[in-house]
Amino acid sequence: GPKDSLSANKSVAQSIGLMIRIVTGSSVDTIIIPKANGAEDVYAVEKVLDALEDKYRHGLEPQIESGEALHNVMQIAESSERNESLIFGPGDFSASTGIPGLSIGSSVEYDGHRWHHALAEINAAAKACGLDCIDGPFADVEDVDGYRDSARNARGIGCDGKWAVHPSQIPVANEVFAPDQETVKEAREVLDSYSEASENGKGAIQVNGKLVDEATIKMAENVVEKHEEIEDRR
Repeated sequence: GPKDSLSANKSVAQSIGLMIRIVTGSSVDTIIIPKANGAEDVYAVEKVLDALEDKYRHGLEPQIESGEALHNVMQIAESSERNESLIFGPGDFSASTGIPGLSIGSSVEYDGHRWHHALAEINAAAKACGLDCIDGPFADVEDVDGYRDSARNARGIGCDGKWAVHPSQIPVANEVFAPDQETVKEAREVLDSYSEASENGKGAIQVNGKLVDEATIKMAENVVEKHEEIEDRR
């Protein structure tokens, strides 16, 4: 089912005491590591958990929130077997890199998607290590359409989800990141057609006028897998 995450605020150093107080016997599934600028920040949290844990093993979610962290993102992604996802922190990242604006997650004074490069690089590192990539918050909770656009941009880059910091954002996130029924139906049709063609010794095929190859099959499998994962949680 859905996982409960703990965000250890301020910095990794300030997080240690908090973890000591809450980890043993806690119902928390994963611990978010804010401002994880390098692999050493993940190591520090991991070592504390190794010393504290009894039976339950907590996952880690490093948050990429600075230019330094983006530079080291692959090292962070592969730093621990506990890692489950990488999370983008647009507010602190903007402050770190000089991007203008006062509302976290909103995009102004730029014709394109200002965090495209950062999100794409974080997503690539996450997927290379078998992790999820999660986009960070959108602070203007009254701008539902803006949140939807931000979520769609993240989904288009390959992100697996986006933070919701207000109840109004939750259904929008579910709408954007869950495959719709038509897409699921088409994905299953692609898989069925390809399976039948393979059994009959055929190579490349067309489904609904579109060429289907191994890359298409992988994308279709991803859609069905995501759909089934969501259904299992309900």
